[in-house]
Amino acid sequence: MRELNEVEMRIVDRTLYLIGQKGTVDVPVRAIVKEAKVNLGAINYYFDTKEQLLTLVREFYTDNMLKTVEFLENQTMDLEERLIYYANETMKYALLYPNSVVLVKDAYRSEVKNSASEELNRTLNHMFSLLNASLKEYLGEHELEIKKMVFMSAMVHPTEDNANDGLYSGNIDTVEKRIYYIQCLLKMLKNSSC
Repeated sequence: MRELNEVEMRIVDRTLYLIGQKGTVDVPVRAIVKEAKVNLGAINYYFDTKEQLLTLVREFYTDNMLKTVEFLENQTMDLEERLIYYANETMKYALLYPNSVVLVKDAYRSEVKNSASEELNRTLNHMFSLLNASLKEYLGEHELEIKKMVFMSAMVHPTEDNANDGLYSGNIDTVEKRIYYIQCLLKMLKNSSC
């Protein structure tokens, strides 16, 4: 992703936030302008078109997903640490941009493919491949698919905007609390059987 100035970054940041809030990439430009606290001309000045803005939003999201992948790839940490730090980074990002998974769904479903959507798909496929291998090694093969589903759900659900209106936020609002939560989750998954 190209280097963005402060105004461009605010517009990209608020666009991603609104995509999650609205549950669609079809966020009106006027809503973006209002949320980013810029004038309407700023969108055209900095991005030429809304599609160019959405491309940068996808690139921004991809860059952040790559940061989570770095934890799974880090061979200086043991496997449990890699899973903990991956999950923490994923949850931290999801708290900043609730429901931003809408971008993932859009990239997978879109009939019109662009380089940003394709890169997002490649990054996510790589991430899920690493995560699957890591969970398989950590948890074993017994009931792995169910345990993966529980792990992913336990990361995503508490961070979703509608679930985070105070019900779970006290358990995951700091790094220390998220790490403890993830450690407990991994311990339960490792020691459980259906």
